[in-house]
This record gives sequence, structure tokens and C-alpha cells, in this order.
Amino acid sequence: MDEAKTPHERYLEVFSHINERDDDIALLFNGHSRSRALERLMSFRQMDLITDEEFLSFSEEARSRIDGWLKARELARVKRIGARTTFLSNSILF
Repeated sequence: MDEAKTPHERYLEVFSHINERDDDIALLFNGHSRSRALERLMSFRQMDLITDEEFLSFSEEARSRIDGWLKARELARVKRIGARTTFLSNSILF
């Protein structure tokens, strides 16, 4: 706990963190249905809420789809970061 901050400042920090994570929590726990089961499992895996042992108990097809989705998301994230870095590097030259 940061004793340099007032209790109200600490409260605002916690409140801000909760608001930032609310969308993640909603994605994981709201609106369960069979049609969205794989999507939920992908989100759980992405947030490390499924252990490797639990993941291995899924079918080969489910594991393959989840791993493929996570790799695609990571590749897209890396490309966005690369594009942003290239843009910033080129902007500095002008």
C-alpha cells in the first residue's frame, strides 16, 4: 500500500483498475451459451485461467482451434505494434 497517497487517492486507483478490467470480466462470465462456449474457453485460456492439465483434457479439435485463435491474436498484436513503431520512427525523420 502506498502510504504517500490519501485513502481517497488509493480508492480512486482501485476503482480505476476495476473499471479497466470490467470488460474482461464481462467477456469471461456473462452470457454463457453453447454457441459461445469455444469463445469463452479461448478467453479463459488467453487469461491463463485454464491450467495446462485442464487444457489437455479438451478434444484435439478444441485445443487446435483455441491455439490457432491465440496465435492469430498474438500475430495481429505484434503487427500493430510493428506498424506503430514504424510510423513513429518515420515521423521522427520529418
